[in-house]
Amino acid sequence: MFSKLFSRWRRMPFLGKMVFYFVGALLALAFLFPPKATPVNYEVVSFFATQPDQIYFKNVRSYYYRLKEDKDAGFLLYRHKGFNHLSFYEDPLRLMIVHNWRIDEAYVFFETEEVDIDHGIIITLNNKEQYFTLKKLNNEGHFKVAAACYNALLQGATFQYQSEIFAAPVPLFQNQRQQRALRATLEDYFRLVGKA
Repeated sequence: MFSKLFSRWRRMPFLGKMVFYFVGALLALAFLFPPKATPVNYEVVSFFATQPDQIYFKNVRSYYYRLKEDKDAGFLLYRHKGFNHLSFYEDPLRLMIVHNWRIDEAYVFFETEEVDIDHGIIITLNNKEQYFTLKKLNNEGHFKVAAACYNALLQGATFQYQSEIFAAPVPLFQNQRQQRALRATLEDYFRLVGKA
């Protein structure tokens, strides 16, 4: 088998071999030097999603999400498959991307079972804690908290969930599954709205 491949390789024209080497070098460079995620500027809030970004998300990235259509509001709700949506105690806080395709906007929401009580995220980075409340946030508030979480995630921060239900803050996004789901959801959302 290898002798047939080697004989075909020897008969291949010089230009064909050069194209093969060029493509191989490009693939090697792409794997050796992948693009790095950049921090998100959350001072400028934008929910607008361009058509190319919507098409990319719908055709490539939506595979990793559970899709639910809210027929009354006309929204598409995307929940990452890496979050456990059945167990509040395993994943007390999850992210959801809401796509309002009628006006080309997308929103990110922190989803939890607790709505009317005080709850929030504690981000610990370099032994400094920062608390973000999640009680009764609007679209802009969720955007800013998500951007802060994404920037902290890029720097290796840890997350905790504080709520009146739990006596002490509960660690968030501790295992690999949860961290991958968090990072993927935030990267997909910020790419969808043109921030990444």
